[in-house]
Amino acid sequence: MRLFLWLCFTGLLGSVVWGQNHPQMMWGSEEEVPFQPRHNLHRIFTADRFFEEPDVFPLYAGRHFRPSPGYRDWQPCLGNPTAAEWAADAAINFFRENPEAVSFPIGMNDSNRYCECPLCQDLIEYENTFRNRPDASALMFTFANRVAELVEEEFPDKYLTILAYLWAENTPPFPVHRQILPYLTADRTQWYDEEFQAEDRDLMARWAEAGPEKLGIYDYFYGGSFLIPRMFWTSMEKSLNHAYELGFTTVFTEMGPTYWDLTKEEVLRRKILDPQRTVADLLTEVAAERYGAAGPLMEVFYLWAEYYWREGSQLRREVADASLGNPYWIRGFRQTYMAQLFPVDSLAVVEQIFGVAENVAKGGGVSPEQRENLEQVRAQFAFFAKYRRWVESIWNLAYGEPGEDELQAMLEEISETGLRLQEMIDGFIADDSREARNLRNSWGYLKDQTLRPLPGQWGKQPLPDADQYIWQTDAWAKLSEAFPHSGFSAWGKARDLPNQLAESSWNWKEDEDGWQFLVATGGAENVAVEDAVLRFEPGGRHHLFRRFVWETPEGENVFRWGLEMRGRLSRGAIAEVQAHFFDHRGHRMGPKQKGFLSGFSDRLMQEWKPVWLSGFVPEGTSWALFSLEVRELAEGDWVEVQKPQLFFTE
Repeated sequence: MRLFLWLCFTGLLGSVVWGQNHPQMMWGSEEEVPFQPRHNLHRIFTADRFFEEPDVFPLYAGRHFRPSPGYRDWQPCLGNPTAAEWAADAAINFFRENPEAVSFPIGMNDSNRYCECPLCQDLIEYENTFRNRPDASALMFTFANRVAELVEEEFPDKYLTILAYLWAENTPPFPVHRQILPYLTADRTQWYDEEFQAEDRDLMARWAEAGPEKLGIYDYFYGGSFLIPRMFWTSMEKSLNHAYELGFTTVFTEMGPTYWDLTKEEVLRRKILDPQRTVADLLTEVAAERYGAAGPLMEVFYLWAEYYWREGSQLRREVADASLGNPYWIRGFRQTYMAQLFPVDSLAVVEQIFGVAENVAKGGGVSPEQRENLEQVRAQFAFFAKYRRWVESIWNLAYGEPGEDELQAMLEEISETGLRLQEMIDGFIADDSREARNLRNSWGYLKDQTLRPLPGQWGKQPLPDADQYIWQTDAWAKLSEAFPHSGFSAWGKARDLPNQLAESSWNWKEDEDGWQFLVATGGAENVAVEDAVLRFEPGGRHHLFRRFVWETPEGENVFRWGLEMRGRLSRGAIAEVQAHFFDHRGHRMGPKQKGFLSGFSDRLMQEWKPVWLSGFVPEGTSWALFSLEVRELAEGDWVEVQKPQLFFTE
């Protein structure tokens, strides 16, 4: 029987699953098989080796970049054969020290910042793109083949795992070495999108003929980072069956399960143990085992959740909206708008289902453990239903046209619901399970973002009564305190609200032109403000100079933003001006735009130097954020900035 390997990784931070970290199973067996993919080049090309061979580190703006420890937004000079020698040496030394190991990861860093030298750039295709991105597969797999050829000389039976990821998802225009084990990354929960499914099937088929002896798919079956019940039984069935039929040997999935995901996780495990079983049959079986006599009702809940995920997948293909993203990646990852896939008027039906399930449980046929499983999922759904209605209230206030009398009542309701949601999530703290942690983390990602449409919309509208600012109410003050990163506080300051942040961890300074200087908590003690000149010294990442622009001048769609800078930046340190654009819901319009200065070869720059960023304001932008970020300062580094300026032109 052909083996089909299963690796399950439950979250970006390595949460445990089935009682272990990263368990690995063969299709039809519980036996572990260690083929683990991961981003690993930053562990091979470390900053302390920079001066051994600077040419293997990336060339940016004419200088080789020395990364600071832990910084991963870069790729080595992959086109340089010496880079392959370094990676091969790391793999060979690993296999010598660990003779039982069967693989070593050479996965790219989690970044699209490729080296700018000709050796690398000549192997990146910018015109014939793949999945709407430049295609760097030729570069990535030229590097991988070189590594494999060197490793093969001593270890012909070992494998090198690599991620077919971001710009390097496509098959390269040449055979891939047999010892390379690529993992094809994609969000296959989106296979309800027929166009994406057809393209992904074709990509998998092409990889099956590309040369490697083993192949893997890398899925995103979250779980955590989504507050919604994200279920996709049909897509799961189709994608796993297709991979198995093509001869793929390995599957890896990020999941981060919360309470209702435990059923999904068990269905996956059983599908691996018995590939002939259907996901539909396994769902019925697992629901019965986990919830006893209430199993059929819980199965209805899981199918309800899939229905709206499927409908949303089709809708996102039909709606030409850049903020919704494309299906290739983790669509809606840590995004508030995903809650709106589930209509508010459908929640009551599910609440009734849980009510009936509770009555069934009271009538017998449910063990204490099954009852606990049911109560956990019911409590999570109660939280989600309140959250979903909260989202609706926020949007009604932000985008509706409430009268003056309605404003206060609506805000009070939003405030009380937000605080109640926080109390509900705090109730899960007593449970230290991975499911509770993942749920709390998901709320942490999304809670402030959910409120952003309010300051985003009201910040560009005149209020009905200039003497009764909506943010001066108790409700607003409670929200600002409970959700400090939602934009409420920034809006209040921008609208001349007396400084309500004086007791918080944020420091404000305003110059004569109305700029707000916002110093982030992580390093505020290392930033001095004097006479509108800000000085940075080592001490973490600093975000400064945040200016919210709620409405660009009519007809002027080109921006120019920058400031003057001086100081000492060692290699690897960066001072970066950024422009971020958002639609009316607070969702990002395309990638952030950046202009930066990196290390000056340890030279002191005493004269003021302008640093500018210019570009087009994306169509559909509702508001924008212009900022400066200073990071990776080493001992002895310092940066001073002054005279921020922002212009809009045609």
